[in-house]
Amino acid sequence: MINSVKETYKDFTVFLKRPVCQQDPIQTWRQKAKILFSLLAIDILIMVILVAVISGIEELGLVNMENHQVMMFVQQYSVWEIFLLMVVIVPFIEELIFRLYLRFKYNYLARLIILLASVAGKQNKTKIETYLTNFWASRFKGIFYLSAIIFGFVHLANFEYTIPVLL
Repeated sequence: MINSVKETYKDFTVFLKRPVCQQDPIQTWRQKAKILFSLLAIDILIMVILVAVISGIEELGLVNMENHQVMMFVQQYSVWEIFLLMVVIVPFIEELIFRLYLRFKYNYLARLIILLASVAGKQNKTKIETYLTNFWASRFKGIFYLSAIIFGFVHLANFEYTIPVLL
């Protein structure tokens, strides 16, 4: 399992350095599960480190976590409502909003433009599709990081806006 985590971490860091929109290789369910649990192990380790850092920042008085929107939410709802919303519904919606369009074949705006171009003829459809595919591939790194930054800024709404929080 350690080797799987190391390999997944290496693949992940390579992707973060040079994100590329490409089709996933065909994998067995076992391979997919191994990658999923490796990513989960990496995520847990990163979260432990981040919680320690945030706790230290809170101890210094730079951030007040008592005004955090999630903490207020937790106090108002039952465990099952919180689980349903925070573990199932909200992450699913976030994935649709911030990740789905990153796969060109699922980017419905691009698909709509191609569909509209097809009204003008098959040749125009092919030209537009080729242009958009090349545009997407050549600018994917910027699109990927812009999406990540927007995702982060949306989550700043969980905090009371102060200079330390924004930094």
